[in-house]
Amino acid sequence: MVLGGINHGDNASVNTHYSGTMGVVMEGCMKYIPSMAYSLCDHNEDADFEPLRPYVKQITEWVLREGLAPGVCLNVNFPKLESQPSVLSPQPYKGVKVCRMSRGTWGSEVSRCHHPRGYDYWWMVGHYRNDEPEATDTDRWALDNGYVAVTPTEIDVTAYEAMEELRDLEKI
Repeated sequence: MVLGGINHGDNASVNTHYSGTMGVVMEGCMKYIPSMAYSLCDHNEDADFEPLRPYVKQITEWVLREGLAPGVCLNVNFPKLESQPSVLSPQPYKGVKVCRMSRGTWGSEVSRCHHPRGYDYWWMVGHYRNDEPEATDTDRWALDNGYVAVTPTEIDVTAYEAMEELRDLEKI
């Protein structure tokens, strides 16, 4: 089994494509090893990862018991907690949602910076825009509404639906 994370910051939506955590999991998946990435949507250095423990344990145990289809791995994202669990409210999340990747785009993606050693470098920054905010079956919706988002992810990124439309290219 390959486990990536738990990292600071989410890997939901198009962030999956930029994620080192998901890169590790994809490598395992390409070798037919059950693989899961775990991420917390909290960039704070002192973020509390403890409330994630039971979910990580249960999801990992489920995959060990049930397995995953070849070429499929899991991208698991936890929303940032607004308050810590307590005796009165021990469940930090509303539940788990299995969902699809939401469509989104990044704007103002990079910022030019100058390193103290005298060279310029580019820092990834920007602002994420959810391109389908009304969709309730996406990872972004789940996270925005207090759910743990579990997105099954495939290695094969072929756009099968577009293949027939492109068949005329075979005549060139």
